[in-house]
Amino acid sequence: YDPATNAWTARAAMPTARADLVLLAHNGRLYAIGGNNGAPLGVVEEYNPATNTWRTLSAMPTPRIAARGAVVNGKLYVIGGYNASTALGTVE
Repeated sequence: YDPATNAWTARAAMPTARADLVLLAHNGRLYAIGGNNGAPLGVVEEYNPATNTWRTLSAMPTPRIAARGAVVNGKLYVIGGYNASTALGTVE
């Protein structure tokens, strides 16, 4: 979305369709982490808007749905969320 023109432009599709993910911005890139596509996911994908490309990074050890995230001192953190049925109290 470009606020100056009030217009949307389609970009490259995220490789893994999902809901309930964490989306973080860091150093000009977007990170789509975890989520749900019928099951909890540990997948991590990075989007580079300058090249309009996605790449798959190392997966999280614990698949998560509806977690929260933050960037602190240049590191991405994913906090809590759920596996298929249990609340998670861990940070990755």
